[in-house]
Amino acid sequence: MSGSATIAVRFVRLAHAADLEPPAYHSAGAAGLDLVCALGASEPATLHPGERLLAPTGFSIELPNGYEGQVRP
Repeated sequence: MSGSATIAVRFVRLAHAADLEPPAYHSAGAAGLDLVCALGASEPATLHPGERLLAPTGFSIELPNGYEGQVRP
């Protein structure tokens, strides 16, 4: 797919993430958007080597057919 194509992505911010910024590019030439974890200040999380955490993003999206979304560390 062309790098200059524009696609529509439906985006819904969930109630528990009302004050969080949406996913955004935070550096020039970034390959993907940066996400903010939707854990509240009263729910701090520390990950040790090899541990995993199911972390809420605070939003849901609807991608068009032929596209995929990935979340990476």
